[in-house]
Amino acid sequence: MGITYYSLCLLICIYCGAAVFLHRGYLEWENSPLFTLRANFKESPSNHDVDLAALDYCKQVKDGCRVFDKYEIDYPPGKEDSLFISTYVEDDYQEMNKETTKWTKVSKEAYYVAEPQTYTLKLFHSYLATTFHKDNHKDGSSQGSDMVGYLHVADDPNQILEVWNKERSIGLSVESLLRSAGVSLDEPSNVTGRETESVRMRGAFIYFTITYSNTNEKGLVSPYYSVHAVRVPDVDYKINELITQDSGSRVIRRRYGIYIKFVQRAEIARFSFPALLFQLI
Repeated sequence: MGITYYSLCLLICIYCGAAVFLHRGYLEWENSPLFTLRANFKESPSNHDVDLAALDYCKQVKDGCRVFDKYEIDYPPGKEDSLFISTYVEDDYQEMNKETTKWTKVSKEAYYVAEPQTYTLKLFHSYLATTFHKDNHKDGSSQGSDMVGYLHVADDPNQILEVWNKERSIGLSVESLLRSAGVSLDEPSNVTGRETESVRMRGAFIYFTITYSNTNEKGLVSPYYSVHAVRVPDVDYKINELITQDSGSRVIRRRYGIYIKFVQRAEIARFSFPALLFQLI
C-alpha cells in the first residue's frame, strides 16, 4: 500500500510539473490583440539604372521591358494590409465608337516590368496586447523598432534567412521575400493549365505573416517577431486598371504580379499566479 501511494503521489507531481513547465501552464495569454501595419516601396538609383538589353526575359515578349518607379509598381495604392508587385503588363488601347458608343481595341502592348525583385519593401508595424496594456504590463505593446525580427524560410522554418535588429522598420528586398517563400520569378507557374508560363508572367499569391512573441523554450523573454512568407498553391494573380486618357480613348491595363497579403498574430503572455494555481489544483 505504501509503495502504491507514494508512486501515485510521484506520478501526480510529475504530471503537475509537466503541465506547469513543459506546457507553460503558469502563463496567461493575450486573447484580444490589435495591430498596425503600413507598407510601401523604397527605390534606389539602381532600380532605374537597368540595361534592358542584358535581360533575357525582356526578349520573350514583343514590347520588351519597361522600368517602373515605386509609384507605378504597386496598384492600387494606399492599401494597409497588402502590396502588389507588378511583373508583367498588357495594355489594351481602346477608342470610343461615337455611333455605337462602344469601345474598340485599336492596339495592344505587352511587356515585363524590369527587375522588380530589386525593390525594397518598408514595413512599419506594431502590436497592442489590449488586456495587458490596461494593466500597464511592460509587454503590453511594442513596435518593430523596439524588437528583433527573424525572416524564416518556408520549406525549413528553423532556417533563418535574415535578422532585423532593432530598426525603425523592416527593410526587405523583394528578392529576399521571394526566396523565403520558395518562389522564383522565372520558374514555371504552378497554376493548373499554365505550367508553360512563368511566375513572372502569371504572378503568385503570398501570405506574409508576422508573429509577435515574448516566450521561448526557456520561458518569458523580450518581445520579438518572426516572419514567414508562404505561397498559396495553384493561384496566380491579376488586377485590372482603367486609365482614362480623354473622353474618346482609354487604356485597360492588366497587371500580373506578386500579391502580398499581410497577416499579424500575437503570442504574448505574462506570468499568472491564478493560472499556476489552477494547474496545481
